[in-house]
Amino acid sequence: MAAFDKVVVVGAGAVGGYYGMQLLNSGVEVHFVFRSDYDAVRENGLTIKYSNGSVQNVLLPHIYASPDVVPPHLAVPVVILATKTISEQDTLRATLAPVVTAHTQVILVMQNGIGVEDRLAQMFPQVAVVAAVPYLAASRVEPGVVHHFGVGAVKLAAQSLRERSDTCVLERLHEMWTRASVPCEIMELTTARWRKLCWNIPFAGLCCKYKKDTMQVIQEHGPELEELIHEVVRAGRACGSDIPDDMTERIVSLTLSFPAYKPSTLLDLELGRLIEIQEIFLEPPRLARQWHCDMPLTEALAKELATLNEAVCKGHSKE
Repeated sequence: MAAFDKVVVVGAGAVGGYYGMQLLNSGVEVHFVFRSDYDAVRENGLTIKYSNGSVQNVLLPHIYASPDVVPPHLAVPVVILATKTISEQDTLRATLAPVVTAHTQVILVMQNGIGVEDRLAQMFPQVAVVAAVPYLAASRVEPGVVHHFGVGAVKLAAQSLRERSDTCVLERLHEMWTRASVPCEIMELTTARWRKLCWNIPFAGLCCKYKKDTMQVIQEHGPELEELIHEVVRAGRACGSDIPDDMTERIVSLTLSFPAYKPSTLLDLELGRLIEIQEIFLEPPRLARQWHCDMPLTEALAKELATLNEAVCKGHSKE
């Protein structure tokens, strides 16, 4: 079955930039939508500094400063959503509406957190919605430059398989990533999302709480980290996800396998940007409560992160 050969990446930060470059390297026609990085990438190209020491710089042929200026006649079948999670319905719809056209077959969600696929399926019922959960240690530390620290896999999971055509879409996406030499696995959506939350909630949360990198959190806050992972594992299982017994050991071992780095949430905080809270730290406890499982540690962490966001907002109001 033929892989998709044309995509548009909305939100080309660390995740969108890295994975978009892998697709470009494999021959896929990739249209990148940058926002704050647009001028830098237009002038200097997109640079990926890989974990093996190699550096790739490409002057991209198709870049845009906003979804609004992407030509509607491109007939792009795959829209990759790689922005930060967007809680507001109107903002999410406005972000994607210009690029989801009659030619769009699938919206591929490369955001963190849980729940966005259901919202997108309601907004755009005419297209398939598939999660491409990114397993990537990378940071965008300057405009147009992505530092890759390790891994780079994708877990594909469909929001629903309504028709045979949706199954074909999933198979074609798997082939697209495989041709790009991106390790890819198809799994059930709930399992894919909760397994990733087992990393996102503890590491993204504690790195922001203590303003420390991944290695410092492991070394200095290990017990708290492990308690959080255990809580997410319990909640994920209560919600029906398949999470292995040794998930805590797997997560810590994986994180120790690449150099210390700052998750994007901490980088955002340091740059005076708001932390993603709703889909990563608030939505999981809400879902878990429906299955009679509480997440008190996650909820307490969410409150601390909300306080950090309030400080960011106050800082902006003084400017």
